[in-house]
Amino acid sequence: MNQVFISGIIADRPRLTQPENGAAHLMFALSMRHRTAKGVVKQELYTVNAWNRVALWGAEQLAQGQLVALQGYLTQHARESGVLAVEITAEEFLLSARKTGGQEREQKQASPPAAMGRADSGRKAPAMGTVAQAEEQHETPDEQDRPEAASAIEAAS
Repeated sequence: MNQVFISGIIADRPRLTQPENGAAHLMFALSMRHRTAKGVVKQELYTVNAWNRVALWGAEQLAQGQLVALQGYLTQHARESGVLAVEITAEEFLLSARKTGGQEREQKQASPPAAMGRADSGRKAPAMGTVAQAEEQHETPDEQDRPEAASAIEAAS
């Protein structure tokens, strides 16, 4: 089974490409932090891809600096340099409903309806909780992490 559930901050501007007769493709970097068993905080950066209607929805709803959770699967390919790259292909997005400044932001529907293109119509994904529930279980990056994510992307380029 190849399923990934991950949340983090969108570290760069999501980029949508859509050839005339091709599939829409959305790509962005997702920055996330976690604490290891030894208590060391690790910062990681993942490339996220979304295709077709999921990509079109994401291009309209997602922005740099936004906290987002996603469900998808891992993919890998060899880069020109011969390095093996592991990326995440998103099948569904869930936006944050985290409280900011004493007010709760509006919860948005973050996944397109089933008719709008889950990448795999044959599998039934387990229900995802909200990002707020995920935040209770794991430490999430703070506002101050956003510049760190942007500098990590620049360093990787």
